[in-house]
Amino acid sequence: MPKIDIIEKDEYYDIDETEVLIPENIFIFDAVKKVIKDNPYLFWITVIGGVKLLPEPSFTKTFSFYIKSTLQEDKNSNENYDPTFEKLRKFGLEFSSIFENYKPLENFLLNLSNFENDYVIGLISKIKDIDEYEIRDFVEKYTNNFMSLLESLVVYSFCKNDIKKSAFVISDGSLVKFKRFRKLDNVKMFGLIKEVERNYLYQFGNSYLYNLPFLKRSAAFYLVYDDIKFLSFYMNIGKIIRLEVLDGKIEELLLIAKILKSISHVPHLYYRMPQNNLILTKLERNLKNYIMNDVLFDRFI
Repeated sequence: MPKIDIIEKDEYYDIDETEVLIPENIFIFDAVKKVIKDNPYLFWITVIGGVKLLPEPSFTKTFSFYIKSTLQEDKNSNENYDPTFEKLRKFGLEFSSIFENYKPLENFLLNLSNFENDYVIGLISKIKDIDEYEIRDFVEKYTNNFMSLLESLVVYSFCKNDIKKSAFVISDGSLVKFKRFRKLDNVKMFGLIKEVERNYLYQFGNSYLYNLPFLKRSAAFYLVYDDIKFLSFYMNIGKIIRLEVLDGKIEELLLIAKILKSISHVPHLYYRMPQNNLILTKLERNLKNYIMNDVLFDRFI
């Protein structure tokens, strides 16, 4: 559970259009998946990509991940070897589960944009004595969380390798993707994210925010997750965002507010209302084009 500190109470920032410049790079990233379960294995594909919003919406390159998992005990399997790992070893990855070890991911992040946009991942996730209903429930949560992490890695790599100036990145990937952004040279990175497991801002800040007058519903929160500190900034236009704290200067809060005001038409990942998600829907349709054909799995299964 993070520590929550309210740093700006009852403050509303009136933005002067001439005060700050909008980053020229504003992106929305998303991921889609398709699952094929064939006991004792789970095969699935995740396709991740983005759309650049300005000056005109345009798709970024996409990344396809083919994942193989073991859903139950396989006494004949060799835990120390899985042929699907061979492709990953080209990137210096030699571990059985991405979830269990973040440090070796650095090689993956550095090389992600330098190879073909197609990856095979082998995982060992054994489950004993579990019925079909529980397996389905596990698979949905497992694949969603894994997809969120992969989306985070793609966004991180994309920003590290492809974006040379400041950017505003909208994604519902996990928190891990911002862990090293502050170390990028000469790049100021802003991003919109959603904590995967629980929305702490709703949980702890909801009662405070909704006791304020509507036009005053603006507040900033520091959220501290062990060694990671984030700034959550609530705007009265109905957006809740969570951003990495750079210096915490008022100028940065003004810039954040300016960006939000400038992209008020952009679909918001907390509230996917039909009238607001046209861009996001087009992005998802574009990504699904890469997984419509089951033949894609032949070379993998």
